[in-house]
Amino acid sequence: MPDGSTRDNVHTATDRSLAAIELQIAKTTDILKQQLSFYDRLLLLAGATITLTFTATASFHSHSPKAVASVASLEAAWIFLVYAMLACLASNWCTIVYLSHQTVITSNVMLGARNALLQMVARDHNPAVELVSTDTAVEAAKRSEPNVLAAKKMEKLSRHLGRSAQIAIMVAYVTLLFFLLRNVQNI
Repeated sequence: MPDGSTRDNVHTATDRSLAAIELQIAKTTDILKQQLSFYDRLLLLAGATITLTFTATASFHSHSPKAVASVASLEAAWIFLVYAMLACLASNWCTIVYLSHQTVITSNVMLGARNALLQMVARDHNPAVELVSTDTAVEAAKRSEPNVLAAKKMEKLSRHLGRSAQIAIMVAYVTLLFFLLRNVQNI
C-alpha cells in the first residue's frame, strides 16, 4: 500500500504533465492566431487592391480619350485577387475548425490520462483497477479518433488554401504590373 508521499508524487507528476500539455496547447494556439491574422491581412490587401485598381482604371479612362489597354490582364488580376480572398476566408475557416477539433482531442486525452493516473493511485495499484485505468485511457483515445482524422484534414486543407492564396496574390500583382506598364502612357 503506497504511502501519502507516493500519492503526492503521482499527483505532482500528473499536474506537471498536464501543465506541459497546456503550455504546448497555448503555443500552438498562438501560432494559429498569427496564421489567422496573416490571412486576414492578405484578405484586406486583396480587397483594397481590387478597389484601387478599379479607381485607377476609371482615372486612366477619364484622363485619356484612348481606350484602356490590356483590359484582359486587369480582369485576370481581379479574378486572381477574388480567388485569393476566397482562399483566405476558407483557410481561416479550416484553421478554426482544426483548432476546435484539437481542443476536443486534448480534452479527451487529458481527461483519460488524468483519470487513469488517479484511479491507479486511489486503488493502491490493484491489478483490476489498472485494467480499468487502461480502458479509460484507451476509451479517451478512441473517442478522439474521428477528431484526429478531421483535424488532420482541416490542417492540410488550410495549409494548401493559404499557399494558393499567396500564389494568387503574387500572380495578380505581376499581372497588374503588366497592366500598369501598358497604360502608363495614358496617364
